Amino acid sequence: MKKHLFLIALTLPVTIALSGCSINIGGSKSKGPEYNQQHETDKLQREKVSRLNEGESIEAVRNNMGIPDFTESYSKKDKKIKVLFYRTQRIKADGMTTKDECTPLIFVNNQLDSWGSHALSEI
Repeated sequence: MKKHLFLIALTLPVTIALSGCSINIGGSKSKGPEYNQQHETDKLQREKVSRLNEGESIEAVRNNMGIPDFTESYSKKDKKIKVLFYRTQRIKADGMTTKDECTPLIFVNNQLDSWGSHALSEI
């Protein structure tokens, strides 16, 4: 009996010491490869937007910028207006892209007229 209690007393601390428990408080300092890739994509899109010129065709802009995250189209008087939204910033790291994370590009009759939130509010 004493031998049995001695073995339990000896193995219990060793078992506790060897059983690992990992707790990560505050998360990782690294945001991960997905975050870094999206951050670089957003930065590249901002660079492309900064090089836009009024009057560019919608086809040329799409070839340069790629597929937009959102698209809107409507008519106002005799003008055909299209708005392409490209993600240029992360607001909430939830894996979803929302319009407030995008820069709107406004086309009038298939020609780039203006871009940005202020320009969109002026239409």
